[in-house]
Amino acid sequence: SYLGHCVESIRRLSTYDHYEIIAVDNGDLAPELIAHLDGLGVRRLRYQMKDDSFNLADKMNQGAAAARGEFLVFL
Repeated sequence: SYLGHCVESIRRLSTYDHYEIIAVDNGDLAPELIAHLDGLGVRRLRYQMKDDSFNLADKMNQGAAAARGEFLVFL
């Protein structure tokens, strides 16, 4: 999966140790991908839709609120 490859690349190539990766998902990730992300140390957060409508900005804000770091990068 694209997400799995992206996380693998970050884990393999980053020389900075103090970062976290959070995946905000819609609850539709395949079990194999969930296991793969868990094995890569990804913290998963289930997107909580408001009013049964998807809102990308809200999804990103939920991820940002869960982040513990000083800087954010959205991929």
